[in-house]
Amino acid sequence: MKELIKVTYENDRITVSARDLYEFLELTERFSAWFKRMLRYEFVEGTDYLGCKIFNTLAKQDLQDYQLTVEMAKEISMIQRNEKGKQARRYFIECEKRLKSQQQLSNGRSDKALLAQAKILNAKSRAAAIWLKLGDRMSDNKTYQQICNSYASEALTGEKVLPLPECHEKYYSATEVAKMVGSNHITVGKKAKEAGIRPSNENKQSAYGKWFFDKSPNSNKQVTTFKYNEKGVNAIKALFNACMA
Repeated sequence: MKELIKVTYENDRITVSARDLYEFLELTERFSAWFKRMLRYEFVEGTDYLGCKIFNTLAKQDLQDYQLTVEMAKEISMIQRNEKGKQARRYFIECEKRLKSQQQLSNGRSDKALLAQAKILNAKSRAAAIWLKLGDRMSDNKTYQQICNSYASEALTGEKVLPLPECHEKYYSATEVAKMVGSNHITVGKKAKEAGIRPSNENKQSAYGKWFFDKSPNSNKQVTTFKYNEKGVNAIKALFNACMA
């Protein structure tokens, strides 16, 4: 759309300079007299128009101007009852349509962005809830709960707001211990359980190691695995040495 009269878009409103409209209408009446006459149509200052000053570079002085709402500009154009007035009014109507179209497009984009954000937040919340439920499975294991809470905070915020517990002790799987004693993980686990080194279930704690959650080697399911600390490894070594003696 060709610009006939300069319009200003601000805070979702359209305003027009009274002098710009006056010049487009090609009026012969003095601007001040013309505008004073237009005010007889009960336009309200502060609602329909605001006074302002513009600097005239030719006269090198400030001139009185008025910033009109597009509604006032349309009504003034219609009052002129000439072709230029009709052109101005149609032009302002097109400006309003364009603004409304842009607002609808912007609102549509905003709605889509909000929906996408909601989906992401919903997915993060579900992931965090899963971690918290996993932590509740072993309420007696404070270290495991701290790990789950840490991953839950990361799922929500992208950062581990709650720190992971510091691990100063090395733990060994039954397979790793089996290699140390020249056996297999099934035999190591059986003998450790019989000797009371490995607890009978995950709800019991032991001085010889800890329960860990791990991925099953044959599926995507999560399984509990007992891993041995140095004390546990030494105890199992003692068991096998006793059997060989």
